Amino acid sequence: MTKTSADALALRPFCVPGSGQCRVIGMVQFAEQEPGYFDEPAGRSLRDIVGPTAACKAYIDGVEIPEDQWEDRFTADGETIRFIAGPRGGNAGKAIRTIAIAVISYYAPGWGTYLAGGAGATASLISAGIIIGGTMALNALIPPVSPSVGQAQDPYSQSYSLTGTSNQAAPEGYIPCVLGQVRFYPPHAALPYTELSGEDQYLRMLLDLGKGDDLEVSDLQIGDTPFSSYDDIEYEITRTPTLFTQDVAEQQLASVLNATGDADQRTAAADSTELSVDLLFPQGLYAIDNKGRTRAAWVYVDVIYRPLGTSTWLSTKGASPSVSSSAMQSSTGSTYKVTGSANEGLRVGLRWKVPAGQYEVKVARTGDGYDSSVQHVNDMTWTALRAYSASNPSTTGTLKLAIRIKATGQLNGMVNQVNVLAVQKVRTYSTTTGKFGTPIATKNPAWILMWLVTQCPAVARLLEESRVALDRIARWAIDCDNRSLTYCAVLDSARAFGDLIRDVLAAGLATFGRFNGLIAPIRDIAQTVPMQLFTPKNSWGFTFERNFAQPPHALRCRFTNPEASYQEDVRIVYWDGYNPGNATRFEELDLRYMDDAVGVWHVGRYHLAVAWLRPGTYTLSADIEQLPLERGDLVEVASDVVGWGLSYGRVVQLSADRLTVTLDEEVELDPAKSYRFRVRCSDNSRSASDLSTINGSVTADGTWLTADVTSWYADTQGGVPYRALRLSTPLNNVRVGDLWVLGEVEHDVAELLITAINPTDDLKATLTLVDNDPAVYAADAGPVPGWASQITGTPWCAPPAVPKLDVWIGQSTPDDAGVVHNQVGGIPSGGQGIYRLPTYKQQQLGVL
Repeated sequence: MTKTSADALALRPFCVPGSGQCRVIGMVQFAEQEPGYFDEPAGRSLRDIVGPTAACKAYIDGVEIPEDQWEDRFTADGETIRFIAGPRGGNAGKAIRTIAIAVISYYAPGWGTYLAGGAGATASLISAGIIIGGTMALNALIPPVSPSVGQAQDPYSQSYSLTGTSNQAAPEGYIPCVLGQVRFYPPHAALPYTELSGEDQYLRMLLDLGKGDDLEVSDLQIGDTPFSSYDDIEYEITRTPTLFTQDVAEQQLASVLNATGDADQRTAAADSTELSVDLLFPQGLYAIDNKGRTRAAWVYVDVIYRPLGTSTWLSTKGASPSVSSSAMQSSTGSTYKVTGSANEGLRVGLRWKVPAGQYEVKVARTGDGYDSSVQHVNDMTWTALRAYSASNPSTTGTLKLAIRIKATGQLNGMVNQVNVLAVQKVRTYSTTTGKFGTPIATKNPAWILMWLVTQCPAVARLLEESRVALDRIARWAIDCDNRSLTYCAVLDSARAFGDLIRDVLAAGLATFGRFNGLIAPIRDIAQTVPMQLFTPKNSWGFTFERNFAQPPHALRCRFTNPEASYQEDVRIVYWDGYNPGNATRFEELDLRYMDDAVGVWHVGRYHLAVAWLRPGTYTLSADIEQLPLERGDLVEVASDVVGWGLSYGRVVQLSADRLTVTLDEEVELDPAKSYRFRVRCSDNSRSASDLSTINGSVTADGTWLTADVTSWYADTQGGVPYRALRLSTPLNNVRVGDLWVLGEVEHDVAELLITAINPTDDLKATLTLVDNDPAVYAADAGPVPGWASQITGTPWCAPPAVPKLDVWIGQSTPDDAGVVHNQVGGIPSGGQGIYRLPTYKQQQLGVL
């Protein structure tokens, strides 16, 4: 099917008049794809809609609008605007091709560029690939890597720094490793247990603070309450704890033994060398006589044990028992007498030693008694059975937090919300001294990356420092500090090391790469020196894809806010021209590994810039000419597919004055247009003095030269088209055989960034490239806008209000000698009191 005019376009329903919208439709003649369309607010010029370089025809309600009127022709309510791109002619004998555009949108800047690229010099039909979907990860040299927060493979993983709310016991689980600074709930290094000392009960805990040679821990809390707020709590942060020295397996029980004859038995843990039981009289143990006076009461209890699998019960009396309170005394046989006389809860405990092994323990109530009373209270519950082992409870060698807490009115029940503020101290490298410094507490992604690959004890295979491009790491670290980029997380599950590295790099707006064989960050930074020139003469298979998904107006960036007790907060980052009043399209950006709202803004602005300003993805294949290139390098590309450059080839001959160059390919030029000639020099040995002599319209960057074309003419054989060009300035250091590009000024080549290099065979590779728009690098320049937390309402980034001070000059009252002094003072607005100015200020004001 051939479509030859705007009237042949099959339209969807028109806009509803009065809606303030107009319908924009785009197509390419002779293409079979369905035309793309969208609605937009009326009132924009045709040039604004189609872009500055589009080569197409425009129709409004079927009437063609000449291109010289596009600047002044504005759309109106209910109108239908159609842009139709037809093929542009190539050279004689060459096929006409078209680029099919399936979807267009003015939200994708510069889509008209591709309508303009409808001409070229290959014999096959080229169609643009269309990518519809999320825009954040497309076409980015630095893709936004989402952290695996809350999605760990390990079932015990709690992602303590972000989603964990309690201390977890995970036998055979993973040891945490802190990166940056986090508030987290460390896991148990051994099972907690309680003990009785007199009539007081204590809880002992051993928590694992994780791997790291130099972890700095502070601000310990239970829930939101600091340790310092509690009356009776001991703790130590060490690799050799003394508050928790045995492996204790405690069973919490609720075995009610209220009547004579009640009994219960339980099996203790294996490899026990000591056993203990706790008994509780929750309402107290006492009697009341007929005058209402409290009297003594007692209960008889048998505590016996036997090795598991045997039938003979043994008396604890022969196992060097110890009691936790004088209320429990030895009686006859294996029986103990517990006495009380107060209307308050009573705890007693018994502990005894046994040969290493596993045992059954039995507690039986054998009788009770009281002093002359009419009633008594003696309900009893067996609450705990403990098995002690002499082995070290943890042999990981990691930093531990050991705690001993007394049960009081402040601390009651389960204690499982112990959290700490921890920061990993890592080395930094100085490019000035060429040495590593003393480890410092830092959240900088650059130093964290270097520590991960060279020193982190959680990594199975570390690299020598000589394998890392330290100078590039140091420069990256400076940029991270300048933009407040941070990485803060707790590794608490098995994870692919490559995924972790990508996360850390993404937090610092970098991606993984190599430089001269060394591990180095690749950053998306402004470049002025292209590393290579590609044309159809030294590359092949050029294709491109266009992302016509509508970029978001703003990003909802989720991050961890230390000012809100390390809760997840949201900062909305807006694109240019959008604000809370007009932004309607939002996307989520997960930055929970970051904890600084300033850095979040910088990262959000970068990814918005990529979505808006880099809609194209290009691929081409090359042979050995791609070998010197790295990901992130800037290259120049000429291609007939999209109309970059008019012709390409090799230099055949240079005149003696080096102002006339003969080409190996005929070119067809328009006298009404200006042309630029670009040549890649094979001689890279030019001296500084050689380069300084090249001026005017010729520039040199050490790899190739450009010059304006002043005239052209046919070769010695006569006729047209032309094969020889006259240039404005001599081409110094150009040789016969050098690669050249000829094109209209500003359209001879395009600057692109390499995002991927995929080797194939015989030293060949396929390169993936994206647009190099300088505006990407300016997207996060300038002051960072103020922002207030969504949780606390606390302003962040905003400067403090300028203080207001009412300054006065006057005289004092007479002193004791009757002398009056000049005085200068100030009263802050809304405040009280007088603030004296310094003497030198008073002298400047002339009052002294």
